[in-house]
Amino acid sequence: MRYLCFLAADPAAARRLGRAVRALTPSAERGADFYLLDWRGLERLHGPAEAVAQRLAVAGVHAGGAGRKATALLAARAAAAFGRPCILLLPGTETAALAPWPLALLAQTGDAATAEVLAVLAGWGIRRWGQLAALPAAELHARLGAAGLRLRALARGEGGAEALASRPPAVGRAVLRRELEPPLADGEALERLLARLLAQLARWLDRRDRLTDRLDLRLGCEHAPARRYRARFSPPLRQARAMAAQLQLALRRQPPPAAVTGLRLRARLTPPRPIQPSLFAAQESTAPAPEATAKFLSRLAARLDRRQDPALGTPRLVDSHQPGAFQLAPFQYPETPGLPPRRPPQSAVAEPPAVPRPAADATPAPPALRAHRPPLPARVRLNPAGEPVAVATGSGPWHVVARRSGPWRSSGGWWAATDPAAALGAVPAAAPGPALASDSAAPPRRPPARETTFAADPRRIWDWEHWDVQVGARRLRLRQDRRGGGWVCDGTYD
Repeated sequence: MRYLCFLAADPAAARRLGRAVRALTPSAERGADFYLLDWRGLERLHGPAEAVAQRLAVAGVHAGGAGRKATALLAARAAAAFGRPCILLLPGTETAALAPWPLALLAQTGDAATAEVLAVLAGWGIRRWGQLAALPAAELHARLGAAGLRLRALARGEGGAEALASRPPAVGRAVLRRELEPPLADGEALERLLARLLAQLARWLDRRDRLTDRLDLRLGCEHAPARRYRARFSPPLRQARAMAAQLQLALRRQPPPAAVTGLRLRARLTPPRPIQPSLFAAQESTAPAPEATAKFLSRLAARLDRRQDPALGTPRLVDSHQPGAFQLAPFQYPETPGLPPRRPPQSAVAEPPAVPRPAADATPAPPALRAHRPPLPARVRLNPAGEPVAVATGSGPWHVVARRSGPWRSSGGWWAATDPAAALGAVPAAAPGPALASDSAAPPRRPPARETTFAADPRRIWDWEHWDVQVGARRLRLRQDRRGGGWVCDGTYD
């Protein structure tokens, strides 16, 4: 037995378990509600792992053991779910032992990616580890990405520590409370009180060499529900003025509905990031101060207040086959802001090297596609065979298609659809239009496609058909939404 995992069911059991584990070894890995021990070398001091697991698995403590970290943690969670003191899996028997266990054991990890994968698997009818282990790896990765492969590896007894996510230990927090008697109804007086509390918090953070990246403010209101506010800071800081500016913006945007009877200010703490300063930073660095960046982002977010569809953040590619799919992640200030490159003196500027010409028989480079973001609405006429014969982009005139190539199709998202009937039902393709008689014929009565975002939605189904067409001297990439029938122009070839 290489790894032992102990899971505490309540805070009292967690305190007892912590004292017992520290008596065994100082190198135990600690999670939100468990301790993970590498038992290699400890059997000479404390005996076999099986005996230690049975001795500690009492009074709200459950134990699990296996040859891998993630499997040991899963065994401990299974022991807690099944009401058993400990479950020990011998090496080589993990796959057979995990096969009848329900996948719902992972619902306790609190990991959003794992919860999303479990919801998709439940829609497929996959509810046990044995069913997940039997799925082919390539098809599973194509539909669920790396998260699906990690769970499959865990089901086969091959997962490492990264295969099973768990909530990290709670981050340090500082809490300030004030009861107001009489209740405070003046908004400016409330802002002055918050400024004094934030100055006190800033001094406390400075003495302990800590920063904060998030403030949570709760205002108790007289004869009205409590009002909550949140301010995030990127990068973390401890300047009272910068923190007060963001909270004041939140209060002015949504003032409390009644007089304030009390408040609670909670700060999430984080250690400072060590940054190596540059000798020339004062002369060459043009990056704004962190507190100025935080204030600017707060004001910009106030103007772009879209609760359901955030409009401020850093674009990140998502693990999807959907072309152009991305999502917005919270902005993170760079840990080590770099300096702009120094300009060499004019006398030191060298001539650019000559670009070698390709040989006469060299293969020409393929044309580059200049993508339109967002794509241009298009109107397309089809012949009886369903092939485009005329194209008009935007409100422009019609153009005859001289050459065309296609179609090729891409689809996805059907496995995560909230409406299985819509996902499995056949969507009729757009009816082909009449053959083109002349370039000035009346346009068809089909509304142009409308797309305003390329953010990926795991519940969205897409079923697209792509064509490359040549109209005059231009070559276009067209796309049809086979579910809705609309057309767009994705780009133009150079």
